[in-house]
Amino acid sequence: MSEDQTQKPEEPPRKKDLWDIMQALGPALIAATVAIMGSIYGYQQAQMTKASEMREVYTKIMTERETSDNSIRANMFQMLFTAMFSKDVGTATNQDNIHLIKERVMFLDVLSRNFDTVDIKPLF
Repeated sequence: MSEDQTQKPEEPPRKKDLWDIMQALGPALIAATVAIMGSIYGYQQAQMTKASEMREVYTKIMTERETSDNSIRANMFQMLFTAMFSKDVGTATNQDNIHLIKERVMFLDVLSRNFDTVDIKPLF
C-alpha cells in the first residue's frame, strides 16, 4: 500500500498552448530566417558587384574613347597644318596661287569646324 500512496495520480495530458508551439518551432524558424536573410544578402552583394563592374567597364570605355578621339584630333591637326604650310604661295603662278589659297581656306574651314578652340581670325 505504501507504493500506491507514493505514486501520484496520472494527470491527463494538457493541451499545448501557443508558447509551447513557439518553443518547439523557434529554432527551426530562426534557422529559416537566417538562411533567407543570408540568401538575400548574397544576392544583394552580387548585384552590387555586378553594378560596380559595369561602372568600371563604362569608365574604361569612355577613357579609351577620349584617348582615341584626342589622338585622331592631334593627327588631323598635324596633317592639316603640314598640308597648309607645305607649299609656298610666292613661287607658284597666278592660277596655282588661287588654287593654293582655296586649299588653305578649305583647311582653315576644316580646322575651325573640328577644333572649336582654334582661333583662325588672325590667319585671314
